[in-house]
Amino acid sequence: MDQGVAGLLGAAVGGAIGVIGTVSAAWLAGRGQRRSQHEQWLRQVRRDSYAHFAACIDRVERVVTETGNAARLQGRPVPDGWPEELMQASQALSAVMLEGPDEIYERALGVFHLAQEWWYALQYEFRDPSPGDSHFREPSTDIGAATEMFLQAASRVLRASDQGLLSAPPRT
Repeated sequence: MDQGVAGLLGAAVGGAIGVIGTVSAAWLAGRGQRRSQHEQWLRQVRRDSYAHFAACIDRVERVVTETGNAARLQGRPVPDGWPEELMQASQALSAVMLEGPDEIYERALGVFHLAQEWWYALQYEFRDPSPGDSHFREPSTDIGAATEMFLQAASRVLRASDQGLLSAPPRT
């Protein structure tokens, strides 16, 4: 084989290896960047849904307290059905369920059930229960503690991005 041809062949093979290496490195870097951006997006979506749920529960607590005070001190009736704030908390709970993980949803569900219990106890206290009513007579005082536990667990999940926990699939 001629030295010129061998040199051209060597240059071509070397160039092909260089191109393959460059393309592979760019592909891996792009893949890593996409994953990082996805995890950052997921973290923000989760943070927003957790914060919205906590804010809704805070409004429910305020409404239950104000409604109870108005009923006790001014004789105002307690409305039938759920207040709008409890409906909003229910919708926010759905977002938490979708974003997950399961531990956070289960804690949020516990907080929501306590908020329901609190509202039902208020209704039970200030109106005649209908036959078959099984609402609780005494509200739980644990809603503040349950909300705090939800927020602490949510904070742990949001800080877990370095451990790859944010990449876990959402609740199904």
